[in-house]
Amino acid sequence: MEINIGRIKPHLFTLPGKKERKSLIELLRKRDAVLQGAPNLVTRINAFNYMLASTGLFRKPLKTTMIAMMDLIGDRYIYPIIAFASKGINVLGKADFRMQSPPCPFTVYYDGVDSVMFEEFPSGEALRDLAKELEKRNVLIKNPQFRENFKKEIKRKFAPKVWHKDLSKAVIIDSPDASLIGKNFYEIAEEKNMHPVDVFLDTIIQYDKKIRWTTTIANDRKEKYKKLYNFPYNLISFSDAGAHLNNMAFYNFPLKMIKTVQESIDKGTPIMTMEKCIWRLTKEQGDWFNLDCGYLAKGKIADLVIIDPTKFNNITENVEIEPIEEFGHYERLVNRNNGVVSRVLVGGKTIFENEKFIDNYAKSQKYGRFLEKAL
Repeated sequence: MEINIGRIKPHLFTLPGKKERKSLIELLRKRDAVLQGAPNLVTRINAFNYMLASTGLFRKPLKTTMIAMMDLIGDRYIYPIIAFASKGINVLGKADFRMQSPPCPFTVYYDGVDSVMFEEFPSGEALRDLAKELEKRNVLIKNPQFRENFKKEIKRKFAPKVWHKDLSKAVIIDSPDASLIGKNFYEIAEEKNMHPVDVFLDTIIQYDKKIRWTTTIANDRKEKYKKLYNFPYNLISFSDAGAHLNNMAFYNFPLKMIKTVQESIDKGTPIMTMEKCIWRLTKEQGDWFNLDCGYLAKGKIADLVIIDPTKFNNITENVEIEPIEEFGHYERLVNRNNGVVSRVLVGGKTIFENEKFIDNYAKSQKYGRFLEKAL
């Protein structure tokens, strides 16, 4: 079987035209709604379109939020640039624009090349295109020209990227070959006297999704958290774990932020007060999205999470695999914070206590409500 690598093309998406986009923005502005979007993974140019749409010069500003402002390992310059642009568009352009920022290390997990991150460069996207045609994909991987292209693209230092593409930071956590577990691809390459990319691609041919590896792509420097946590034009948000069940687990990012802030207070170098930390995670966001939630007040609905600060050591970066019973025991990544959350109340009714949900939760009795925009 032969594959002409020159004929492999990236995915084609039908994007909204200028007229459609303009109509959508006008409708959202009229209704005081929120525009949320994501920049192009490669060029990021459309990020400025979102910022400009939010401006309020001679018109009503449009609430706009975009993912994600992080301290990227592979693109250290992008965080200060986006922070500067966000501040400028809000102050000078009278916009109502917010970036979204996860407050913890952004660690991802991969099964082979099963990740959107590979779509940042042509060779990686070609592998993703053939994900369901393994025979063709493996022929492509064995092609010397393809390997040369992959090596050139993966080491481009100044190309915009989310994934750092550094195989020395890619640690294998599961493999049919137990001797590989705990090693990164550079270490294996040194043992075999091979190029790391060749080792990586050979491993994909041999094991496909059975080779599981992990890497942190952003927010690895805690010394940067003070600016990130206190930046006035971001929202402490963006888990994305619910959209990538096998690749990410940030469900507990509010607890991670609370722990980090408390540790800074204990050391005498506070990132912020604990009151501000809780406000950033709750009321600030409820108010910005114009939702009737996020704070305690007389007459308000009692949605409460009670946490035990003596158990903060149980908040870690570790993840576990847990099946979803309702979806045929489909396995996904989860966070464990044993004992940290003492009790959860929704609408004044307890739904979680003593490390377990009440018996009828999500089965025979309705809890919670649809959050509508406050009038």
